[in-house]
Formats: sequence, structure tokens, C-alpha cells
Amino acid sequence: MELQTLYSDETAQVHVNQEDSYIGIRWLTHPESSTFRDIITRAHAYAHEHHLTKWLCNMEQAEFLELADQHWLVEEIFTAFNPQLQHDYAYIIRPLVAEVLTTYHIQDLVQVDEQLKEKVNVAVFMDIDQAYQWLFTSSNPVTLPPQP
Repeated sequence: MELQTLYSDETAQVHVNQEDSYIGIRWLTHPESSTFRDIITRAHAYAHEHHLTKWLCNMEQAEFLELADQHWLVEEIFTAFNPQLQHDYAYIIRPLVAEVLTTYHIQDLVQVDEQLKEKVNVAVFMDIDQAYQWLFTSSNPVTLPPQP
């Protein structure tokens, strides 16, 4: 899969592939709350406009997300996903950081909201190949992309 860079700075990179309905966010450092929200908002706007539904959020370099940002992500971004489309949101994490608790908390927030559970699947992985496999094993098999 060929990736187009939508955004890149010292904090994060956002890559997309419209053909495969893919958007990937790779955090290069631990994001401050305002930076996290800005980049997620930009990615969401692009994904919404182009009907991208397969999200990969690589949090290996982030330490954690503030609790307020976790709730903001679920309440503002996930609830704004197009209800006509099924969205898959995969996280890549390191197993020994607080991000483990963060991502599982986000997953739990989605699971307890019946409306969100209908349109968003959230999964947590510690291996990028497994995350790609999960994202792309639906109806259209694709070649797994290299890690950006």
C-alpha cells in the first residue's frame, strides 16, 4: 500500500491511503494535550471528508494520554464518526508503559456506549503487523504496508 503524508512534524506523522480507506498516526514523541487534540482533529477532518475508516494509532513513543484527552477522543471524535460506516481503530503500544492503561481505558469507554459500539471497533496491539492484519482482514485483502 502506498502511503501519502498528510501531516508531519517533530511530534507526529499522519499517513493516508484513500484506496484502502486507511489513516495512520504515528506519535514520534509524547504529545501535549493541545497538540494531541490538534493532530487528531486534523486527521479526523480528513478521514471524514474522504470516508477513511481504518485507523492505526502508533503510540509506541508516547508515554500516556491524559484522562481528559481519552474522554475527549471518545466523546468528540468517535461520536462524530459517520454512523453509516464501520470504523476500525487499532492501537500500537509498548507493553511496559502507562499507555497500556490509556488504550484499554479508551477501548472500555467505547464498549460501554451502545451507539459507539455499533460503529467503532477498538483493538490494542503490541505488534504492528498484527494491527495491520486486523485492520485489513475484512472484505478486501491487501498487502501489508511497511511501518512508516
